[in-house]
Amino acid sequence: MISILFITALFITACGQSENENADGESNTTGSEEQSNQTEDMENEDNQDTEADNNDQQSSIDPNEEDINKKLEDIDYNEFELEVNYPDNKEYEAEIEYDNKQLTAQLNNELEENNMNGKAAFDQLYPNVTKLTINKDTNKDQAIKEILETFDLDKEYLDFEVQLTLKDGTTIEYEDEKTSS
Repeated sequence: MISILFITALFITACGQSENENADGESNTTGSEEQSNQTEDMENEDNQDTEADNNDQQSSIDPNEEDINKKLEDIDYNEFELEVNYPDNKEYEAEIEYDNKQLTAQLNNELEENNMNGKAAFDQLYPNVTKLTINKDTNKDQAIKEILETFDLDKEYLDFEVQLTLKDGTTIEYEDEKTSS
């Protein structure tokens, strides 16, 4: 009977420790520490999701604003997405997208170290996008030349990609990759 009480007391004492030692004498974390680590990981993931949501909100623009609504009428595209890569890992990315009554705009110009989202990006891109005359009959070389000139971008790119969605839903894509000599 005393041995049962002794074993029970020993068992209760062992379970109450914050660290367990294995046969090699190394410490292992307890379940409560693992649970704490899992909670921290989940909080970090939630923070990353919140940051992504904040970035989406920052790039979103209210298309119902009178001046924005007027400007949208001037643009021939529901979506304009441009990516041009240059030597030294420099990149120019521009995007305006109007879909399901939601307007987003982003500009990432590593050539001039100029990044912006939302209305600021829209205001920067709008004048150039309205100048474009690209349609489904425009050939690739004409489209690339027109975009490079309109956006004042260097012709010595490594690769070029643009996707335009016309207001009728037609999507036009042009890609070009220059080979190294």
